[in-house]
Amino acid sequence: MLVYIILFLFLLLIIFPDMPQRNTLLVCSVVFMFLIGMFRSMSVGTDNLIYSETFYTTTWESIFNKSDGIGETDFEIGYSVWIVLFRNFICDEYIAFMSVSFFITMSLFLSAIKRSKELYLSLFLFYALSFYFLSFNIMRQMMGCALILSLLPFFVRKQIGVVAYSIWIFLISFGFHKSLIVFFLVILIVQTPIVDYLVRKKTLISIAVFSIFVLAGVSSLQDIITSIREFFILMGNERYAEYLSPDNLGESSVSFFSSFIKLGFLIFLIVISPINILKSFSFIGLYLSVCISNILGSISVLFTRISTNLEIMFIFFIPFLYVTLEQNKEKKMLIMVTIGYSTTFFLNYLLKGYAGVVPYNTFLLDF
Repeated sequence: MLVYIILFLFLLLIIFPDMPQRNTLLVCSVVFMFLIGMFRSMSVGTDNLIYSETFYTTTWESIFNKSDGIGETDFEIGYSVWIVLFRNFICDEYIAFMSVSFFITMSLFLSAIKRSKELYLSLFLFYALSFYFLSFNIMRQMMGCALILSLLPFFVRKQIGVVAYSIWIFLISFGFHKSLIVFFLVILIVQTPIVDYLVRKKTLISIAVFSIFVLAGVSSLQDIITSIREFFILMGNERYAEYLSPDNLGESSVSFFSSFIKLGFLIFLIVISPINILKSFSFIGLYLSVCISNILGSISVLFTRISTNLEIMFIFFIPFLYVTLEQNKEKKMLIMVTIGYSTTFFLNYLLKGYAGVVPYNTFLLDF
């Protein structure tokens, strides 16, 4: 755990503009992030065993002939093709995992450079809000998310159109993780008059507060969930159907404590933000993530996975808000509240041992 806390402190220090050797600390922190992720042991993370088995069992035949598939580890075609191509050239699962970790971190780092208004703050949020740790587990999902976000700056600047970006989302969703299709929902809201009706501060706060009551009181939506499960079975997606099985329904995958502090932080952001930036792609994305997680995450882990894709918008919106605020008092308040929220979230994540990232071990010592 100590190695995680040291990196957290490094990233926290570089938030402050007056920090001496700020750029040096930035470079050291990024290198440190690469090394921790790339050289972690197979015991760091809960999904490594599945990915390890898939690395050796995925073949061209299992990709294009489902009758010869590999059952529960039958992943999407994009990730499967990557596995086969990688294994044909470098037959080593550790190097494969190292490359995935490097790709995810580097892609999101480059996206932050292109999109973020305050790179130092974005990197801190990427780490402190656990997205870095998620890449140790939900690798396909994070790879796909990184690819979608890689073109987001061009979409926001209108250098690529809605149709082109939608096609890109569609291809990545079905190539790496189908939950990424939720990005279409953000485009639908941002690019239509829906955003004008939704983005009123009282409306946003009311819906968000309602979602936490749903999280606290919902017992089941059995008929709706059963219909969705039957649809996944019909489409041949047994793995997604399993998320909605009776054994999983009603077992909340959402921490009420995490959801409560996230709701408080979201309301703070709504109150302090100018109304015009609440219509941005990044805000709508993070707002939907909180509502989806609270309302539907209490029913099945599937919806928690879906909301995670959009929650990463925190790393873009908060820096955007920071540079938009005109008064230094508001900027300082935003930074202090963000640090408080992020620190609470980070410590809660580590102390409860989410996603199997604690204790940290490196495969360099696995003899």
